[in-house]
Amino acid sequence: MSHICSDPYDEAFLEFLHSKWLKEHGNESSSDSSSSGGDYSRLTEAEKRFLMRHPQVIKKFHDNARKASEAAKKFPGQHNGEGDAVRHVYWSALNTLSENANLAKEFGDAHEQNPGQDIAEKNMDLFNNSIGYQLGDLAKQNKWSEERLFKEIIKYKNDGKLQTKLHP
Repeated sequence: MSHICSDPYDEAFLEFLHSKWLKEHGNESSSDSSSSGGDYSRLTEAEKRFLMRHPQVIKKFHDNARKASEAAKKFPGQHNGEGDAVRHVYWSALNTLSENANLAKEFGDAHEQNPGQDIAEKNMDLFNNSIGYQLGDLAKQNKWSEERLFKEIIKYKNDGKLQTKLHP
């Protein structure tokens, strides 16, 4: 029995779906195996199911995650602090820009479906994600650049509109 058949969410199968989607959309040369499947083992089961239904977003959402992580490194508190909040808002906003708020939220909610995650941490992440969907929609409506979007996120942070501390 092949490995793909034994696990429908197998990394190789997800990679296959992504490369198939790229070929169908004329982007064959932009396929990068490290960008679509390398972090597969870290996905929640809900994320894996989402990506099976929406393989067209795999590369973009992954690239958005990398971009948000890199941008958030400038801030202290990479775990449950300012940096974490900025990363969640920016990633959710970028995913909204790439697709739409509904799809970004569906993925964001799937990302937070981790049974071992502390409930206060999960609530903080979901709150910051929701700010990201709103700002992503504003960016789409107003045709903001990613740079302008990031400046708005920092303004929100500076104005105390992001949750940067856990609330029990």
